[in-house]
Amino acid sequence: MPTIEELYGPDETQVEEEERDFLTYSGGEKDSFSVNDLTEDHNYNIIDEQMKRRFGMSEKTHDRQEVVDAWVNYNRKFNVGQSTTVLGEAAYLYKADEESMVVANNSYRLFENMKGAFSGGSTTAEKLDAVGDYARGIVVDPVNVIGLGVGKLISGGATKAASKATQKGVEIATNSYLKKIGKEGVKRAGLSELEKEQIGLIRRKIMRKAMRGDAIEGVEEGAVDAALKKERRKFGVGAAFGDTAAALTVEGFYQNALMKTDFQQERDELAYGLTAAGGLFGGVLAFSLASISKGNAPKELALPAFERVKQAEAAARKRAIDIETGRNKKVADNLKSDAAAKRAIKESLGKTKDSTEAWLAKVRAGTAASSGTQTGDIAADTLGFFLSGDESTGTEGIIQILEGAGFKLEYADDAFVHYTDFLTSVVKDLDVDVKKDIKDIFDLTLKAEHPMFAKAKDLDEGMDILARTASEAGRTLYQLSKSKNSIKEAANRRKKAGLTGPPTGNDVLEAELDPQSPVFVKGLQEKLDTGFSKAQANLIRMLVTHPGTTALNVVGWSNASVMQSGSDMVRGALYGGASVGNLLIGRIGSSVEYAKKAKSMLTLQGQKIKNLVDPFATQEEVLDFLAYNPKIGKELFRYMSGGIDSNDVMKDLKLDFSDMEKEGTFEKVMSGMQTLYGVKAQDIFTKTQEFMYNIDKQIRIKHGVSYSEFMSAANADGTPKYWDQMSGADFFELQTKAVDDSLRNVFAKSYGKDAKGLLGYVAKGIEEARRVPILGAMIPFGQFFNNTMGFMFDHTGISLLHKYAAGTTRDPVELISKTAVGLTILNTAGEHSKAGLEEGLEWHEVRADDGSVKSRLYDFPFSFYMGIGRLKAHFDRDGEAPPELIQEIINTFGPQNLTRQLGDTSKISMDIIIDALSGDMPAVGEALQELGGSTVSMYASGYTRPLDPISQIGNLVAGEGYTPTDRKIGNKTVNNSVRYVEGIFDAFEEITGLEGYSAQEVVTKGTFGAIDAPRPVEAQRLETDIQQGAPIGRIFGYRESASHTPVERAFAMVGLPLWKSNVSAKIPEADNRMKKVITKYLNDEAAKMLDSPTWKEADNTMRLKLLRGVILSRAKESAMLELKYSIDPENRRMGIMYDLTKRNGGYSDKEIREALQDMGIEGDVTDLDENQLNFLRYELDTNKKEQQLQVKYAT
Repeated sequence: MPTIEELYGPDETQVEEEERDFLTYSGGEKDSFSVNDLTEDHNYNIIDEQMKRRFGMSEKTHDRQEVVDAWVNYNRKFNVGQSTTVLGEAAYLYKADEESMVVANNSYRLFENMKGAFSGGSTTAEKLDAVGDYARGIVVDPVNVIGLGVGKLISGGATKAASKATQKGVEIATNSYLKKIGKEGVKRAGLSELEKEQIGLIRRKIMRKAMRGDAIEGVEEGAVDAALKKERRKFGVGAAFGDTAAALTVEGFYQNALMKTDFQQERDELAYGLTAAGGLFGGVLAFSLASISKGNAPKELALPAFERVKQAEAAARKRAIDIETGRNKKVADNLKSDAAAKRAIKESLGKTKDSTEAWLAKVRAGTAASSGTQTGDIAADTLGFFLSGDESTGTEGIIQILEGAGFKLEYADDAFVHYTDFLTSVVKDLDVDVKKDIKDIFDLTLKAEHPMFAKAKDLDEGMDILARTASEAGRTLYQLSKSKNSIKEAANRRKKAGLTGPPTGNDVLEAELDPQSPVFVKGLQEKLDTGFSKAQANLIRMLVTHPGTTALNVVGWSNASVMQSGSDMVRGALYGGASVGNLLIGRIGSSVEYAKKAKSMLTLQGQKIKNLVDPFATQEEVLDFLAYNPKIGKELFRYMSGGIDSNDVMKDLKLDFSDMEKEGTFEKVMSGMQTLYGVKAQDIFTKTQEFMYNIDKQIRIKHGVSYSEFMSAANADGTPKYWDQMSGADFFELQTKAVDDSLRNVFAKSYGKDAKGLLGYVAKGIEEARRVPILGAMIPFGQFFNNTMGFMFDHTGISLLHKYAAGTTRDPVELISKTAVGLTILNTAGEHSKAGLEEGLEWHEVRADDGSVKSRLYDFPFSFYMGIGRLKAHFDRDGEAPPELIQEIINTFGPQNLTRQLGDTSKISMDIIIDALSGDMPAVGEALQELGGSTVSMYASGYTRPLDPISQIGNLVAGEGYTPTDRKIGNKTVNNSVRYVEGIFDAFEEITGLEGYSAQEVVTKGTFGAIDAPRPVEAQRLETDIQQGAPIGRIFGYRESASHTPVERAFAMVGLPLWKSNVSAKIPEADNRMKKVITKYLNDEAAKMLDSPTWKEADNTMRLKLLRGVILSRAKESAMLELKYSIDPENRRMGIMYDLTKRNGGYSDKEIREALQDMGIEGDVTDLDENQLNFLRYELDTNKKEQQLQVKYAT
């Protein structure tokens, strides 16, 4: 006879009681169990329920011990007050239901009752594990840097303090230098770039002296030390304030979480006191560290090395000049007494003189030969003709004529400045008759056509002008001067810019120092850098002024830096292989050389660690090096990480001495927020670390010694051992490589700087787009995009193939090493991604050791390897990857990611054109309004993004009152404009108890007057109906994913993005309501399907069919039935509107408008009641059937 249960099923009351057993604490009592007992059922049941609700982690997808370990790690972080853990837990509990809070209480109680790691019976391994967990929770906490940021903001930093204290000394030294060069009293705007660089070097030397405590003229003894002490006190106070405020905030949310679950009944004032004391200790520690760093000034290598090089070069130059001047004087004396030689040189000069008039006539007529020796700028061309003649007619210039007579006009390094020094000296010593012939040519060309020489009284003065001009530009022109076309090249750039007049040494020097904005675009750029364009540049800077961006930049750099070390170790292994190979064939010398290089690549990694351990010393050494190499410094710090234009870092480091517009209030606020959020500190830290590593690496590759040896090694006489290697083209090329590699690893290299070929010009266009009003706001990070593409190409072998296909100059060993490392990581990522695929995590999600799931979507390059790894996991499991997943990953890392905002705008613009051509003017009006609104909100939200961290804290303060906003409902422009500040207004409402002060209401009333401003509507999520807490992780650059629901797991397991569910409608209100209703049906159907043998045994193709044909289809049907037969008329209205406007299968806006016109109804479809909507549906269905019949009978 069947039982009652068999006939009617189990008693529901009994089932409910059994299901609610988890709400009763079943774990061990105080100190009765250890961490090893947590896998026992009575303890594990509590852990299982908490981890399942909190992170979606259970024995269905993980081993029991894995769940326990994650629970222990998480609670240790929470217990020690790790900020991201505490704030994340608080956000979760604020939106948790009663049962979840009871479960959390049981979990806290279980952890509290468990024996400590150092109680009796614990093994050494268990104790070390506990110490490691607690240490990571304390040390690896973003809140630790807040105090340093506040301290730096208040104090300004040691550099600023020393700079202020030595200001008088710098002024005295600068004035002494200006007096020496004959420019005393000249304002900075009147100085050449070279002279500004020299002032920068003077400042750097004095700063270094100040740090050493040396006496400085004009600076009172002890003034610098007193200023630094004052700065350390301010820094300590600021750090203490920042640490205390941050720690008390976290402690407050920690206690809120405990009281929310009734684990703690009231606030623990003692805990607040201890937390405040800890913050004050942080200030004392910061003061102590600052004092220690000052007391141990970093060792100087670059400054003394370059000073010794300068002295050695001067001595060598003097010897060379003495020798060559003496030799040339003998040639000149011989010329005076040798009639045949004199006649020969005069004949040559006469031929040139005879050709001059004809040549000038051609230039003036604009018919000069296009052989590359003329530019079309007559002033520049006359200088070129005077010196080098005209190749197209075979006319010799003064240089060729003098060299033909036996004069030597250059010495070993062939630098332009020395070239003209010798030329000037020779001309002055020539025979009077010969000088007269040269003067005739000079008068016809330079004096007549070149304003620079117009006021020269005679030939000697003209030659002095030439020497001064060359001296001014010479230091950075040695590469151009080898072909003696430097003046012509500068003139050509001026011509392209539409500028008139001859080029000066400054023009050419500026073009070299500023490759991103050379002379030929400077006129245009000056126009773009004013007005609206300047506002746009500030907008882009505001977009990156966020601690989350700072964190992501550090994470991205650390990933790239680790991979760089890996590729350099592969390079070392390749050197080692070459060493063995050479040894086997008897090439002992080559074998030893390669072995030395192999070792140097390994020891380089040790030096890298030392650089990281002492970042202050590394930074100072880099700044010393850059003081002597200002072009490299400007190139390194011109753009912030990610490719954002900024002078802020260069100003902070005293690298920029050009005249800049005085900062206004807005710029000061922005600069302060960048300091507070660590934007500038991160940029300086990562770049100085990278440059020190890469300059060391390039020196090791080129010269076989370390940076330290290269800079400090000396000969027996005290001269630098490598001084002759520290100047010239080779050393400049070495520095350029170091800068390029450094910028690659911080994703700030300009790929459009030296645009060549199609790819180069495309890259330049992408980077320069940010300078174009409005368009630039839609494509603000083109340079970062180029860097991500470059990184992917380098580490997948594409750059290696391109090198040999296009003949680029990239180091093949570097590209081979990067390809090897990149492909190895891709394979490893594929193996790692298999677990996430089977568990049902999205491709960009990872489960941390504490059980939490974090999205790494924005953590490039980590996200790139996750994406490719997931594709590989699908190929390994299914033999293919889902096309939708492939497309999503291409969109994420390809051009669509760059132009997403632009794509949306382009679509609206195209819709406007199509609607206008079809005569649909109402649609045109709506699209224009949308286009204007999106532009306004883009700028408004961009300028307020630095307030987002405050807004997120406000969301936490709002507690249960926090709700995510559906930005499509209501005024989209207002909703999107306030996205980064609405939490501040919500917190105000929560604290004051006032209503009507949401961001949307305040902005709407303030903009449009006293109107009935709607409150924001809560956004419903398709995957869950559980309310989610505030995304507090955004402050720290990460996004925690909520516990995955069955439908999320189903979509992830088949590689289909959730938005591909096609549960969407054009009317936002209907779309939001549908999501709210359908969620439970989706998860019920998905849960049943995931547990079924059909799903478990199916391949991916079948699973896709089950997902779409069963889970989605049944859920949509159930949701539509609920809306259709709801007792709430509003639900029925929303159901009809959803059905009419659903993305797949609904009617177009035009069809609905025409149907409403036919019905004689004015207004919008959202204004209709249920009966009107039913009538509208009937009208639309009827029209559709009529059209189908017309088509049928027409064919």
